[in-house]
Amino acid sequence: MTGKHIKIQGFIRCFIMIVCIVLEAVVAIWAMVQIFKSGIKLCYYPFYRVTEKVFELPEYASEFVPQGLSYCEEEDVYLISGYIYKENESKIYVVKPDGSYRCVAVMKDDENPLRSHSGGICENGRYVYLAGGNGKCYVFNKKELLDEKNQSVCVAGDFKTGNTSSFCYADDEHLYIGEYYYRFKYVTRYDHHLTTPAGDANNAVMIVFHFNDEKKNGVERVPEMGLSITSRIQGMCMTNDGQLVLSASSIFQGSQLYYYNYNDILNGESGSLNVRGELIPLYYVDSQSLIRKKEILPKAEEITFQDGQIYMLFESACSRFQYGTLLDGQYVYSMPYED
Repeated sequence: MTGKHIKIQGFIRCFIMIVCIVLEAVVAIWAMVQIFKSGIKLCYYPFYRVTEKVFELPEYASEFVPQGLSYCEEEDVYLISGYIYKENESKIYVVKPDGSYRCVAVMKDDENPLRSHSGGICENGRYVYLAGGNGKCYVFNKKELLDEKNQSVCVAGDFKTGNTSSFCYADDEHLYIGEYYYRFKYVTRYDHHLTTPAGDANNAVMIVFHFNDEKKNGVERVPEMGLSITSRIQGMCMTNDGQLVLSASSIFQGSQLYYYNYNDILNGESGSLNVRGELIPLYYVDSQSLIRKKEILPKAEEITFQDGQIYMLFESACSRFQYGTLLDGQYVYSMPYED
């Protein structure tokens, strides 16, 4: 064997050793990630134990930041609203129960996209409502939005809500539009900072409009009432037995669901609130009517109620945050609300 052949064999052995070391390192890192992921998920075992994955969020690894969630019962589709990070362009995804979806660009007019930190979404009758995050609620023609031929939908109308308009929810009679407060970054009007009869510090308000199909945008111009709510609220829903459920979320305090007795709220002490020059009744959502609290995955957003289940989504898995994939935060989950 010549010296040249010995050198070649030595090079091959060295190369094989390097490849083996790299592979071992990759396997070790993969194993550490899996152990870390399992450890993190173990902290949320009570959540996983009672929930089911409904479908994967559309394009969750993209720049789209999911915010709102609603279910259209008649059409059997889900609506997921949000915005494109940095560009701030609003998008709506129409998702079927099997997870297939269609992306709809939200347009301010025929040429310009709606640029808004779009939050919650809900529907009632002929209309779809989108919380603009800017003190406005945007209104769309539901038939146009759900038409599979349309890749975009134009705003059909809008109205000022009397708060920052972060999330929304619709039942048969009312449109609820709430706002998000969190310390210094997400602020609300000073007159929305209230001490409740229970002594709680509430820093946000939900404005409640009564539906009227004969009125512009499908709602009465003057709100029916206000609901004083706590900080960090990202969404709400009403159950069929009269519970008001709020989803709360922030970076350092995690995410929770708060369950309240809605009848106790409306029968409790009340005040008044000035909304665009009109005095409306104000009721307090506080610890006196609180039934229970449940911990859920981080970065919770809007929730909705359907067939005894609370459906929820999270923004933690989108490209803006990414860490949510460690917790399978890229799914819409359902949970029996009585669990």
